[in-house]
Amino acid sequence: MVRRWTAFVWVVVLVFCVHVMAAAPAKDLPVISTLMGEGPSDTLRTIQSDGLGSYRHSAKASSGVQSIIQGAGGWELDVFYFTTNRRLYFDLRNLVEGSGALDAPTTMVTAPGRLITKCNSTTENFLQMNPNSSLYNCALHGRFDYNGRTLLVRMDEASFPGTRNVKVSCTGTDPANPARCHHWRIDTCTAQDSAGLCTQWGFDNGPVDLTANVMTILEETSSRGKITTRKVGDYYMQFEIYASKQ
Repeated sequence: MVRRWTAFVWVVVLVFCVHVMAAAPAKDLPVISTLMGEGPSDTLRTIQSDGLGSYRHSAKASSGVQSIIQGAGGWELDVFYFTTNRRLYFDLRNLVEGSGALDAPTTMVTAPGRLITKCNSTTENFLQMNPNSSLYNCALHGRFDYNGRTLLVRMDEASFPGTRNVKVSCTGTDPANPARCHHWRIDTCTAQDSAGLCTQWGFDNGPVDLTANVMTILEETSSRGKITTRKVGDYYMQFEIYASKQ
């Protein structure tokens, strides 16, 4: 009788452990995020780094840089909510004519910011990408500080008509497991050469079309605990971002 009871207890424990393991959320994957660009002279890439090189994940408590592939499958680069000297660069000189509010910024901004892809569904998950057919069409959201104002980035075709989603592709795999992506590219580029370098920006016939990719910017404000947003303007934006397992 004791043996049967002991066996029963072990079965219960085993089932419980299997259930806990199956229900455990996937872990975030630290990555090195590289935003391509040559600074203000580079008019093709309008979202760049702050000129201090790639962003390596170093978040601890409320400080450092958060550069990860989330357990849910989306890429995130955050130097907005964390105390750090790192910044993001936005070139806002290409405002879509007639779309801007009177206070819409039309300059270059280097400020605390955050970018995150919204392609983290079951079928569009960075961590589950098929290297042989890895091209996702994803929304990109974000935020940055502009002279004390919180501005929101939206490249999201479903929620903001007129904007364009970004493309995500697998550019390299785990040497120990070729079926698993460890390197990714997030961009607005529409044609690459055999080396993976961009040869066309935009969707028209010309090699360069700065008007092809539109990003909406909103301003977020808070009053008495209520958060509201208003549209600031639409901007033509291009960029090329790489993420690699850290």
